[in-house]
Amino acid sequence: MLVGADIIGDTLLEVNVFSPGNLFSCIEIAGVNFVAEIHESIERKLDIRDE
Repeated sequence: MLVGADIIGDTLLEVNVFSPGNLFSCIEIAGVNFVAEIHESIERKLDIRDE
């Protein structure tokens, strides 16, 4: 599951589980499913962090 969190300082303002980062609107407009690419990018960043 991919969610978006809006945070300012130490305050959590919103957690968006329906359309994080307006992702689903972008998919509809572009006709491209970006979810796999985003997931792979997050995994790569976590792997780099854990090295």
